[in-house]
Formats: sequence, C-alpha cells, structure tokens
Amino acid sequence: MIKINSPYSDCSFRADITPTRNIDLWHRRLGHLNKATVQKLLREGKLPEERPDSRKVCQGCLEGKQTRSNFRGSLNEAEKAGEVIFTDLAGPFHQTKEGYRYFVTFIDSYSRYVVVRLLRNKSDTLAKCKPFHKRFERLSNCLTKDVHRDNGGEYKPVKDYVQKQGVIYTTTASYTPESNGVAERLNRTLIDGTRTTLQEAGLPSSFWGHALKNFLYIKNRTPNSRGENPLEKLTGKCGTLENVSPFGCHAFVHISRAVRGKLD
Repeated sequence: MIKINSPYSDCSFRADITPTRNIDLWHRRLGHLNKATVQKLLREGKLPEERPDSRKVCQGCLEGKQTRSNFRGSLNEAEKAGEVIFTDLAGPFHQTKEGYRYFVTFIDSYSRYVVVRLLRNKSDTLAKCKPFHKRFERLSNCLTKDVHRDNGGEYKPVKDYVQKQGVIYTTTASYTPESNGVAERLNRTLIDGTRTTLQEAGLPSSFWGHALKNFLYIKNRTPNSRGENPLEKLTGKCGTLENVSPFGCHAFVHISRAVRGKLD
C-alpha cells in the first residue's frame, strides 16, 4: 500500500498495488462501470475472481451519479371533467408574425383534454385564464375545485383570481418541476411535435403557433397513453380526422365574390 496525503483535504487516498483484484477495485479501474457488468465479466472469466468480502459501496458513484428518486403518488384525482386543472407556461420562442412568444396550457386531469392559448407576454396569463375557466366550467358542467402549477411569478395574478373563485390553488415545491409532471411532459410533447411538424414542412420557426395548434388538434382526437380519446372522454363525441392534411401542404383559398373583381 502507498498512502498519499492530499494537501487539499483531510482525506487520504490509497493506491492498491497488490495483486488483489476484487469487484470494487475493478469497478474503479473500469471507469466506474456498473457492478452488475463487472460481475458478468468475472463470471465469464474475462477478469480474475473477486474476493468474497469485496462488495462495497463506491463513494465516487454516490457523489457523481446520484439522481433524484422517482416521484410517486399523484395530486388530487379528478372524478369528473373540469374538477382538477393542470397548467403551465412555455417560452420564449421565436416571435410569430402575430407577435406571440409564449404559450400557456390548461389540462383537464380527468379527460386529459388540452387547451392552449398563445401569449405575447407572460403578463397576459391571467387574461387567458379567465375566459378559459368560465368556458370550461360550462363545457364540463362542473365547478373547478383545484388548479395546480409551479411557482412561476407570472401566475401570481392567477392565484389571486382562482382563490377569489373558491378554487384550491396548489403549486410545486421550489426547484421541483417533476411534481407538475402532467404539464411538464405535455409541454415537451407539444414542443417536440411542433418542431417536427415545422421541419417536415420546411417552414420557418415563426410559424410555430400554427404548427402547435395543428398538432394539438390531432392530439386531442387520438388515443393517449391511457388508451383514451381526450375529446371523446370530455364531450362523448369522438371527433373526426378526415379533414386533416399534412401541415404545410399547398392549399387554395376561395375569395368571396363580394371582395374580388370580375376577373379575379
């Protein structure tokens, strides 16, 4: 054994130069390869046998590879459409021709039906939330009981509004977007679908608002991971996809006779 005293810490580092080759030593030699693979190599005879008492916890792996544990459980489960709403804001993106740079999502926990509103500024969130709330309560014929979102500052006016309506307003813990996983996963799905649609159509990113609405229209009418059609579960009507065309395809627009010339 060679003992090396580090001047930068109170810890001592030891380099093993004996012929002993155990799982812990090979784990470190092989760049912290996971120990199951090291054991497989040992069983196949590609490494020397390990010592029976060599199974140790690697401190380097604990410090360098640690991740958060999975977030289990769920928030209040909705028994009816409209009872629980998840919401989140995404952006900024490239400005559209209409001046939009953000979008806000509202997800019905029961049906997983999604409503998206485009925003020019984060401060417009409340102006989009009010009409959604009133319309969705009438559509679902159920009073909203709970609205959940993260702790973003742009939602402070929304919090004040929903609490005045008697709605419970719950938020995620700081630096923990995973606890708003429904909205976070949806945002990733929407952004990925919008990006793919734009790239396939060969259109500039300024068309992202139109691509997003097109993608969402289809998503609300096709089975989700639960095997359920969101629009059908919300309204009882399946909706149709017969009128859907590839985004960005050529189209001809009819101009009303009242606004065109005789030869137009």
